[in-house]
Amino acid sequence: TFDHITRGIVSTRPIESELSGKYSKEREALQNAVSGYTENHYELGTCGVYPSDAGVIIAISALIFQPRNFYSARWRSVWSVKFKAGEAVLAGKFHARVHFYEDGNVAVASKHTV
Repeated sequence: TFDHITRGIVSTRPIESELSGKYSKEREALQNAVSGYTENHYELGTCGVYPSDAGVIIAISALIFQPRNFYSARWRSVWSVKFKAGEAVLAGKFHARVHFYEDGNVAVASKHTV
């Protein structure tokens, strides 16, 4: 658990038992694929694939902070993959935020649900 007041970790627990479940093979395959995708497309990105009741949840987060170039940007996305009848249904949302501040102060934020 995480204490948001002190910004510190209070306790931890092993996650291995939570990752082995009904869709553990699919989760592991997606983790490998999403890790490769994140490494290739996001310089400072991270990702995780977690089990859910009907499938898996994919989370991708990336940040760029370049004060010498006067900009920063952030990408966050959460995707739900539900497995049923031999099919995988993908749905999700992403948030993109870009901030330029060289000769002014321009910030653009976008949210989209797919």
